[in-house]
Amino acid sequence: LLIKGKRREHIQNFFRVVAGHTAQQILKINPLTSFEKKRRGGARRAERETDNKFWETRVYTRLVKWGKDFFTVKAYVIQNTLEALGLRAYKERKIYRETG
Repeated sequence: LLIKGKRREHIQNFFRVVAGHTAQQILKINPLTSFEKKRRGGARRAERETDNKFWETRVYTRLVKWGKDFFTVKAYVIQNTLEALGLRAYKERKIYRETG
């Protein structure tokens, strides 16, 4: 998912809302069983939680500047999507690691 925004906090809020609504809708259809709750942190933790814990990890985000960086990431997202849908053959790529 590639999103353009003016302020970092607006993008973070967007992801929080999308993640929350996604979890709510899926849990309405398919609630976590007590076994799944126990597997995710033990029976005591499952009993303490008022909410079912849907997301186990945070979403990976990366901020990029408009211009070359944005269009490079856009091409990467499109390539991944086409590969996942089987519309384009998988092409191995170098792993990009941010340094700093």
